[in-house]
Amino acid sequence: MPCRASGAAVWRSAPGQAGSSPTTPTGAGSSTSTCPFAVSGSAISALVLALLSTLTPDTSLRLIRADPLLLGVAFGQLVCQVIQLVQQTAPRHQLGVATTSIRFFQTLGNALGTALFGTPLSRLYEANGPGSTTSAIGGLTGSAHARATVAFTDSMSVVFRCAAGLMAVASALALRLPTSASPLNSPIPVTA
Repeated sequence: MPCRASGAAVWRSAPGQAGSSPTTPTGAGSSTSTCPFAVSGSAISALVLALLSTLTPDTSLRLIRADPLLLGVAFGQLVCQVIQLVQQTAPRHQLGVATTSIRFFQTLGNALGTALFGTPLSRLYEANGPGSTTSAIGGLTGSAHARATVAFTDSMSVVFRCAAGLMAVASALALRLPTSASPLNSPIPVTA
């Protein structure tokens, strides 16, 4: 898949994130619990990842394009609430460090996720594919291309099942979040 095509696939999740973010409670004055949105965001993520594990070479392109949108809706609910929860529980003098730490761990998680899920994908494909790497799929023809496509989708199914399991664990952990928003930091007083 060319870089431009993979970027377009990731871009499809942005409307879902943008659409779901305004529906979740945010801000220091919010009295709504972050727990239901964190649980629903991680549960929807697990469901979408489980759906992605059912992809085959014959799966409709519309379904493939809808899944990132649904994943964006889930992440839009989840990420906003994690940021809010961290900011509510951090001491006021460390809010900048807390917020920056969220972004650092998101970046670290991306790298770690790529390694943890990319390695099994490559190994499974190499074990079941036509004797080449995933980067050679586009250059294959005939039965070798068909075999490579099936091997790739089968490998992706395993990876998505593992990711769905990980998100199910995240949903269970999200249930342990506080059920009421009780910020440790009092609002900053406004002076006239």
